[in-house]
Amino acid sequence: MGSPGKYYDCKQDGCITTPPCWRKCLSMGYPKGGECRTYSYGGVCCCELSSKPPN
Repeated sequence: MGSPGKYYDCKQDGCITTPPCWRKCLSMGYPKGGECRTYSYGGVCCCELSSKPPN
């Protein structure tokens, strides 16, 4: 899991590098931006949430 106190909303979008994902997260209303995580099945854009998701 991620480091304590950090939560992410991740969507598989085939990203390769973090900057486009970061900008996408900001434009979608995530003030902390996000990061691209690359896996064997493709890139996943993870937007950082300021608090735990309400599920």
